[in-house]
Amino acid sequence: MVAATELGAVGAFAYAAWQVAGGWYRHKAGGRKRAQRAEVFEALPAALKQATEQGVRKAGDFGRALADSGNGGVVAGWERLPPDARIALVEELLALAAATGQLGHMKAVRQGRTKWAQLSDVERLELLCALDGGLRGDVGAAAKAEGATLAQSWLWQVTEPVPLLAEEPVRGEPAAAQAGALCKAVDAADGAVKDVLDGARKAQLAGLQAALGPINVAAAAKSIDTLKAACGELGLSRASADKAGGALLRALLGAALAADGALRPASVVAQAAQAEADKALAAEVEGVVATAREAKTAAIEAAARGVEVSHIVSVATGASQWSASAPLALKLALAELVLAQLAGAEAKGEGVVAGDLAAAAKKVVPLLPLPAGDEELAAKVKDMTAALGGGEGSTPAELAQLLAAALEGQLPTDSREPAATPEHAVVRQVVSAIFTRVATAHARPGAPLLGASWAIDRAEVGAAVAGEGARRAALHRTSALEAMAKELEAVRANALPELLRAKLAALLGEGEEGEAAATSLGRLALVTAFLREVALPGPDAALGGAVSRALSALSADEDVNALGAGGAQAQAVAGARALAAQAALASDVAARLELGPGAVALLGRIDAGLEALPATTDAANAAIRALAPPPAPAAAAAEGEEGAEGEGEGEAKPVEDAFPAPDAAKVAAARALVSALLGDGVVLLELGQADARRLAVLRDAVEGCVGAGSDGVVLNRHVTALKEVAGQLGGILAALDAKIAETSDEVRAGKLRAMREAAVSAGAKLQEFLGLEGSTRPGVLGDLTALRDLAYGIKVERKSAGLESCLIRLESAKGKAASVMAAISRLPGAEDAASELMVAEEGCERLGAQLRAYAGYVRLREVALGAQPASAGTAEEGADIELLPGDELAAVHEDSGVSFIDLYATPAKEGEEEEEEGGKEGEDDEDEEIETKTEEWRGAGHKAIARGRVAVVLLAGALEDGVVRATQDAGLPSTKSPLQLFAERLVASQRLAAEGVAGPGAGVATPLDWYIAAAAASVAPLKAFLQDNAFFGLSPGQVHVFAADGHLPALSEDLQLVLEGPAKLARSPRSSGDVWSALRAAGLMRRLLASGVAGVEVHALEDNLAARPADPVFIGACVDRGLGAAAKVADPEALLPVYEAYAPLVATRDMAAAFGRLVPALGTYWFSAPFLRDVDALLAERPLALCRLTPLAGITQRGPPAGAKVAGYALSRALTDWVAHSGELLEHEHARAAVFVAADEEFAPVWGAPPFFTPDTPGAAAEQLLLLHSEWVAAAGGALADEEEGAVEVAPCVSYAGEGLEALCEGRVFEDSYDLDLQGYAPRPAAKVVLPSPALLGPLALAWVGLAVARLAAGKK
Repeated sequence: MVAATELGAVGAFAYAAWQVAGGWYRHKAGGRKRAQRAEVFEALPAALKQATEQGVRKAGDFGRALADSGNGGVVAGWERLPPDARIALVEELLALAAATGQLGHMKAVRQGRTKWAQLSDVERLELLCALDGGLRGDVGAAAKAEGATLAQSWLWQVTEPVPLLAEEPVRGEPAAAQAGALCKAVDAADGAVKDVLDGARKAQLAGLQAALGPINVAAAAKSIDTLKAACGELGLSRASADKAGGALLRALLGAALAADGALRPASVVAQAAQAEADKALAAEVEGVVATAREAKTAAIEAAARGVEVSHIVSVATGASQWSASAPLALKLALAELVLAQLAGAEAKGEGVVAGDLAAAAKKVVPLLPLPAGDEELAAKVKDMTAALGGGEGSTPAELAQLLAAALEGQLPTDSREPAATPEHAVVRQVVSAIFTRVATAHARPGAPLLGASWAIDRAEVGAAVAGEGARRAALHRTSALEAMAKELEAVRANALPELLRAKLAALLGEGEEGEAAATSLGRLALVTAFLREVALPGPDAALGGAVSRALSALSADEDVNALGAGGAQAQAVAGARALAAQAALASDVAARLELGPGAVALLGRIDAGLEALPATTDAANAAIRALAPPPAPAAAAAEGEEGAEGEGEGEAKPVEDAFPAPDAAKVAAARALVSALLGDGVVLLELGQADARRLAVLRDAVEGCVGAGSDGVVLNRHVTALKEVAGQLGGILAALDAKIAETSDEVRAGKLRAMREAAVSAGAKLQEFLGLEGSTRPGVLGDLTALRDLAYGIKVERKSAGLESCLIRLESAKGKAASVMAAISRLPGAEDAASELMVAEEGCERLGAQLRAYAGYVRLREVALGAQPASAGTAEEGADIELLPGDELAAVHEDSGVSFIDLYATPAKEGEEEEEEGGKEGEDDEDEEIETKTEEWRGAGHKAIARGRVAVVLLAGALEDGVVRATQDAGLPSTKSPLQLFAERLVASQRLAAEGVAGPGAGVATPLDWYIAAAAASVAPLKAFLQDNAFFGLSPGQVHVFAADGHLPALSEDLQLVLEGPAKLARSPRSSGDVWSALRAAGLMRRLLASGVAGVEVHALEDNLAARPADPVFIGACVDRGLGAAAKVADPEALLPVYEAYAPLVATRDMAAAFGRLVPALGTYWFSAPFLRDVDALLAERPLALCRLTPLAGITQRGPPAGAKVAGYALSRALTDWVAHSGELLEHEHARAAVFVAADEEFAPVWGAPPFFTPDTPGAAAEQLLLLHSEWVAAAGGALADEEEGAVEVAPCVSYAGEGLEALCEGRVFEDSYDLDLQGYAPRPAAKVVLPSPALLGPLALAWVGLAVARLAAGKK
């Protein structure tokens, strides 16, 4: 037992050691492999560096050639890739090189050794260097150029993209170039138009400047300022006027106030009258004060009453007094107080106070607890409460009595606290204490509202609250009266000056109120008081004006005589008045001398004042001397002593004048300036300040526009000013007309008329300029901006919605260009700009035509990508597809090098006109000839098929949900798949060929080869399906399934290579024309050509239920005619729905014509062996021959984002191109043909090839095939039980194309669509035995007897 345990332990240890050693060995082996892989990549940088130093390659990372071709992204990050990823990427690049015919100088590429394991270390490094410098990614450029040629192809397999689509990648280039040219044209037009606008602006501004020449407000204002300065130098300034007024005022006051002043009345009566006038003035002042006192006192009393009532209302409506636990007596007392106050307020007419009290009463009365059950009482109280404050219906006193009577029964009768239970005693004490404190707080301090007892005295409560209110009112009243006293002092201080101003205004006739002084003494008293109370206390700047106003109220004769003095006083007053008038003139010069109303009159006064200025100065000096008081005796004595002392030195100096004499030259100059101003129309117009300012702004703005140049900000500011002024100039013309009408002076009227003409001209030019700048220029510039935005916004995209938007933008652009042209047509020098705009319009037209044409291709592209075009677009007029019958198509393409063959007679169409006599006989002969030719072709085809001279190729293997689509139920009653039908028809064709050559019942001597090209993922499922079904009667050796995946790269929209992953290129899907490359890649092309076949029949549709594999008539015609390539085609009318699907996408007449020239192919082709040998040689030399770019959706992109699906292009070939376009490419010349067949008999795809071709319904193909089989049965003499909707299926083993059904169908009526006889389950008719001639019976009998004897003898031995 122990030995066994030890043995087990040793074994376990040995096994563990073996596992560890094995893992270590595998790790070491993997490390060696990784090191070997990395050795080549480690040596690559040195090799590239050496090549760079030798000048063989440009400096840069690996993939120089790819980077130069714009595909550097394929090898981006090469250094960061691990060795395995690098190897995978290298294999992808080598496969790309082999598929596109690059690096042909490398032996490994020529041999197709593109796997890393197939290469030696030396080859690996050489190939890496070759990939770096020789592999380019611009394979799309060649296909793009090739597509421009292939787009003209007229042969089109309807389940594939239309040939026109190959031109889509290049169709956008002319449109893009034209879009750039349009932008340049728009820029040129933009510059030319702006030059025109700038030139028009300069010309109009120059004209406006010239028109505004006579209207120079600024010059006139400057002259007035000069005149002001001149007047100031001559003493006619505000400062001089103030100085003179001050001196004169002081002299006048001295004369008026002094007892012996010059302006004091001399008589006692006059002095008494003046004193009475002063007293009356003082009485009027006191009257003003008394009125103010009365008004303020009433307001103070009303405010005090409001304070009182406010306190009462506040206490009466307080929430604490009306809580549930508050004493009823307190509530009743407060309600009675409010009602009593309300009654008093209503009696006194205190409306505001009564309203506040009524609101308080309406708030508290409903809170009183009325006796329960007395509804009449409650209703009465409610009505009376609602009527409070309402005028006559309000009865607060009665309501108070009613409430007292109703509630007194509920009140305590003594001052003792009612008995209470012990538990309530404490609560009552607390409540009583609280309400005592609350009521006391609202009462006057020192007079408690509530006592300590539980019972409450209602009268005491009311008195306490009312007393506190009265106290607060008294305090308010005292404070307000103190403030009123100060206010009344201010009123008294302001009343006298205001009263004096009003009286002086009335005396001067300026005011409406007050009475003018009737007597001279009254006027003297008023003027004296005004000078004393108003002028002197005022500011110095107002002295001159005040003196002038005061003295102008006096009459020199009457009022001076009233003084009772002599002539000296009258002379002094007259001089003073003259000086006052001069001071008033100086004040007017300072304050009113400006452009505007009254300027002419003021200038006239100034001229008169300047003329009288020397005399006025002398009179003023004399007035001041006359008004000066005589020197006092002491002063006179002092002066006498001084005079005595200085007697020996000369005479006494005279008193210096207060005002110096004016300069005569300056006076003359000022008068000349006045005269010039009176000759200026601007001055004569006497515009108001606003109008003058507008004219000044107008001129300044025009000058600013001229000087702004190209500064848009400054220019816009001045133009804005002109716009603001322009609308306000209408009054100026009206003022001119009015001024001209009222001017009697012809000279002045002439100047005004000249100014009017200038104003009218300037206004017209201003409106023209503003029209240019305010309407034309912004509109034109806006349209130009819009035009440029529209032009530069046109992007030639691969989206129909974007192109439709571009077409809309182009229409808008044309409209903008036309609008600009119309706007500038009236401007001078617009011819060049109009030419540029016409060029831009023509560019829009050309681009529009190109975009419309390109839009059709883009819509085709969107359909090819499986997308719905955003819009059907706007097609050209006449862009309708016109389908041509087969004979006309043959005539159209007679120069294409392709002949046209009709396999079967085409029946005459209904409704055709009857031919001439003899026509029917000729037609019968032609039909007989065609039938004979058809039978000859069928015989030739049978011979080729029976001898194995034909191979059949089927393109199949499409996967749908992981299942090979061709193996699915096609919807027939027999539930057969398309692949089964194809195989069974192939068996039937071989049988018919054998019987047609060797006689009925003959077997197939040489089976033909059937090649099925499938996707790599479909190969295994297809083989399994065929094996499971015993190859449907075919020999396993004649069926060859091979992988035919797409090997060409997929390209982005920019025609660049696309990486699906870090080391995997996106590939184009398989196309029908790639079948030869697939055969070459699978090694089957050489086998096929070596098998001795005469040609290959290719079927490009795996789901065509009506396909005729190994069609003897088609093959016979091709062999008979010696065709190298041929395609089964149909009359376009038979495929009308296909064309109808494309009709909305057609945008131009050219595209419609191209569709009309297309010959639709049905997917069945013939290619001879010599033709295929030339194809094999061509593909070996040019792997991308006949490749075109086809839109491709769903290309997986590495990112970002990872795994994104993008649209791009596939490199594809079509079998139709090998038929239509291979003539010039192949080494030898081969005959080619388009063979017309009946589409309804040979074209019935089950699923189609969306989006290019889709059957009307999923069961349409099965219905079409059943209809065809039903026609066969009817032609063979059979009938259907349901003639309307009935159908029947005929198995391929029973009939290949409707032949041989007479024995099964003659006279029979078929009930079901699935009939056993028609499915091949009935015995075939016995073959007729052909007996030998009777002459040979004897020899044959003897031979048989001899043979029997020989066998017997041999048996005995």
